[in-house]
Amino acid sequence: MVYLSLAFNFMIEQTYFPPSKEELLANIGYRELLKLLSIHPNLKANLFFEGRTSFWLKEKSPDIVDMVKNGVKDKRYEIGNYTYTHPILSLIPYEDVYKQIAEALNVDEKIWGLRPKGLILPEGGYDPSLTKIFSDLGIEWALISAKTYERDFPKAREEDLHTAFMLRGIFDTLITGICIADFGPRTHVTTYWVEVNPKDFIKRITIDQKNLIYVLKQDAEFIYYSSVVMNKKEIGESADFSKVLQKLEFLFGEFDRNENIHPMLISEYLEENPPKRTICLRPCLRGLGARGRKSFDQWLKGSEKVGYMIDEARNEIKTAEYVLTLAQKIGLDTSRSEKIIKKAWDKLLKAETSTGRRAVAHPQGQPSRIIYSMEHAVEAKNLARKAVEGITALKP
Repeated sequence: MVYLSLAFNFMIEQTYFPPSKEELLANIGYRELLKLLSIHPNLKANLFFEGRTSFWLKEKSPDIVDMVKNGVKDKRYEIGNYTYTHPILSLIPYEDVYKQIAEALNVDEKIWGLRPKGLILPEGGYDPSLTKIFSDLGIEWALISAKTYERDFPKAREEDLHTAFMLRGIFDTLITGICIADFGPRTHVTTYWVEVNPKDFIKRITIDQKNLIYVLKQDAEFIYYSSVVMNKKEIGESADFSKVLQKLEFLFGEFDRNENIHPMLISEYLEENPPKRTICLRPCLRGLGARGRKSFDQWLKGSEKVGYMIDEARNEIKTAEYVLTLAQKIGLDTSRSEKIIKKAWDKLLKAETSTGRRAVAHPQGQPSRIIYSMEHAVEAKNLARKAVEGITALKP
């Protein structure tokens, strides 16, 4: 008997995707995925929502929110944290990481009515300082790329990669780690789930395996992107997704019917199979091996200016916070400036999104996400200055 958990991360603001067409990702990606999962109630899935995406769904697709909540109520789904704006956590300052997770948890409480215990790392970015932040905020476990694990432990066995472990970070803080399984060869990043042979995968994982968990992770938008690729359409266009659903129906059906596979949520697995070993992992920018390094180099190209603008905005906010503290000590009413600084931090966190830090030219001419990040960085700086001006105008 082996355990299987499906995992999907939801992020509506995509690097290459036109903002005006995001409803396609919700309609073809999210809604169809949830409908397909509902046909196989024995399967279980961990769903990780970026904070902005949760707000977007609540406002524009409330029926999808209801579908997820019903699945959580039936114990078929488990909500996980995916940060507030999807930055690469190993590339941003410690305080910003704390704010990213804390704000995402606040959103989870507002939209989903709970505080998740699990988290998935955007782009696989990990460093040992994260365990302290996660522990402080009540995050108990995180999904880790198997590539990251194998990089540090090249002789890792199957039972090492597919059982829980304790991950040690700074100040001896610990969280539980679970590796994401290697599902199959990738001919295309968005279509490999509909190309892999599930029978071959099942045969591989059920031979003499006991109490191992295989977490199969995919972007929740993949049904839309697979449909675009298979129909040779442009991103942002509608596409026939019937063939993709047919292939996924076969895939999920194989998982559902196999008596050697036991679908389980990650938290359920951890209750029955607590970690028995402790490891340390080196910092990792991305967990995708050689392909990831190439992609990361592309991500960095052209992002220096955005990084400078974000750093400049952060310095302005920190200065405003120092002035605020001094003003409070001499008894001034700083409530208005406090609200402005909070808005400034929100703008900065949004500027940190990894989709905005990646410079992309669009043949259709729609605005790049890099414009989004730059605009939010400038707005954050201006708000910080406005807060200081408000404080200096106060009279004792």
